[in-house]
Amino acid sequence: MNSAWENWRFQVDSGWNRSNYFAVVETVALAGAWQVLDQGRHPKTALFFAFLGLLSTIIWLLNDVINHTYILYWWRSTGQSQAYESKAIEPGMGRWWPKLGLKYSHLMHVIPIIFIAAWLWMLGLFIPSPRRSYIVAMIIGLVFMWIVLATLKKVSDYARGNTMESRSIKFGDPAMQQAFAEEYAGFLIEYKELMEAIKAIMLNRVINASIRDEVAAIAHLPDDDPLALAVEDKYKANIASFILARLAIDEFSEMLVLASNGLGRGSIKILRSMYERVVTSAYVAQNPEVSRSLVDSTWTHHWKVWKRVLKIDPSAIDRADKSQVEDLENKAAEAQARLNESFCPKCKQLIQVHSWTKVPLSTMAGKIGNDLSGLYLVGYQIPTALAHTTGESINSMMEQGDDGAWTYRMDSSRERRQALHVGHNLLLLLLGRQNDQFGYGLEHLLKPRFEAFKKVWATHYPSA
Repeated sequence: MNSAWENWRFQVDSGWNRSNYFAVVETVALAGAWQVLDQGRHPKTALFFAFLGLLSTIIWLLNDVINHTYILYWWRSTGQSQAYESKAIEPGMGRWWPKLGLKYSHLMHVIPIIFIAAWLWMLGLFIPSPRRSYIVAMIIGLVFMWIVLATLKKVSDYARGNTMESRSIKFGDPAMQQAFAEEYAGFLIEYKELMEAIKAIMLNRVINASIRDEVAAIAHLPDDDPLALAVEDKYKANIASFILARLAIDEFSEMLVLASNGLGRGSIKILRSMYERVVTSAYVAQNPEVSRSLVDSTWTHHWKVWKRVLKIDPSAIDRADKSQVEDLENKAAEAQARLNESFCPKCKQLIQVHSWTKVPLSTMAGKIGNDLSGLYLVGYQIPTALAHTTGESINSMMEQGDDGAWTYRMDSSRERRQALHVGHNLLLLLLGRQNDQFGYGLEHLLKPRFEAFKKVWATHYPSA
């Protein structure tokens, strides 16, 4: 409502401003043309500019008419137009023009019409005889203006048509979305409640300040001191665990977008990634000593990318900053050297352990607990087979018709249900572990959600 009022006021004010400018310019132009024509020194030139004045006044009138459509649109958007128009004809309003069928816009259009009449009168007064050639020239000028305006309209319509055509291309399937909303109404109602827990635990969070304090407390220790390494591991583990969990939250949202548009196979591919992030987040939080090899592996990745660039374009080495390349190589080498290095919290000594990447995801899940390891099959193994180019990904997509011919299976509702069911479960497990890890004390938000999860999927979707 306020926006409509503001836009209406803007259109009215701009219309008044344009009319004022036009009126001033037209008055000066009329006076100047009259002076020149009356002196008779340059009659043809004066008549030409007088004709331009007539054309500009016609454009002014057209501009007023077009501007009125904008004003009328926003006036009606305010919702007050009908009430005002009904009151305008009531006795005592002091306005006579509504009773005659006139509107305020009609009176506004009278001003440029008066100037048009003035220009025509002046032209008729000063055009010398014979007037035929001058009248023909004026007609040609008017026709030329009409052609220019029509051409501009065609160009504008063409550009607008292309824009509207591009806007008409919509992504997603409204029919699928409606069907999804009806089929999964129970889940969607619960998801709205779950979002409150997600906001409280995951959104707009930062890493616990107490960890930063611990890092500052050991700043004076050597980098290879066991205590310094332990604090560094804890800090990096908290960062890595949180970021992985936050990514998993986004992936569940992506899964919902695909599932709601009938793309069940796409949602189950994302389920695979979500499961890996949830498990890794929990594993890093439980085993902070593996955080260094996880976080520092970014240098190994960048070094591999650089070597790939050189393979594609060997001359890139000549354009690169030598010091930056050397620094990247050193950091990648250090990360590789520390790959198996970690810290034992019991004996306070450096020990050799496997890199986190060398521990199978199933082993990670088993070390965390049965809740995540129990979802390995449906959350990772099956989705992995479908996501990769495997025989299973081919055979599972084949469907045989009544005539014995094989075709692509369009229905992916089975994959969609699996993705939503398992993803919902993973989401709750993730929120619970993040709440415990960072001590948020929001168990009262999570307990009802765990209970609702069992009820929703057991009641509405027992086959899931």
